[in-house]
Amino acid sequence: LPGLATELAVEGRLGEDRQQIAYVSLEGGVVANGMAIVDVTNPATPILLSLLNLPGPGLAIAVDPARQLAVVAAGSRGVLFIDVADPAAPRLVAPFSGTTTAADSALVVRIFRDFAYAGRGNTLAAIDLDRRMVVAELDLGSPPVDIAFREDGQMLFVRDSASRVHAIAVNGP
Repeated sequence: LPGLATELAVEGRLGEDRQQIAYVSLEGGVVANGMAIVDVTNPATPILLSLLNLPGPGLAIAVDPARQLAVVAAGSRGVLFIDVADPAAPRLVAPFSGTTTAADSALVVRIFRDFAYAGRGNTLAAIDLDRRMVVAELDLGSPPVDIAFREDGQMLFVRDSASRVHAIAVNGP
């Protein structure tokens, strides 16, 4: 791939072909900042389906297959939404509603149910995927660098840049 692959998400597509698609966030290289979509149905022969230039570095990526939406953490450019309904022609839909400064750089993003959870500056933000707006924020004191969910969805865990792990009960966003 052209550029540094910073993160990937692999999703299966419904239908007879049972296609496996890898969504890869990129930083640097031919695609200065962006996203690649790769058919990895046959891992021995991956097929590059598309490259999309983005207005910020692709630092992290998450995909909601039901909404056919990829969400990219793009540093000081915030959180970007990409329509991936056609893997051969993804398109930037919009950033989420809200301001982002360098201090609020989006470094990590994960999707669970109807929300994208993004690390922005020292804050964990819950972003409504349909309205594309922040609906809740929690100041962690240090930038979030990783987010994971308990299988039942009732807890999320955030590791911050100070190597602390925060356990957060999820009631709604």
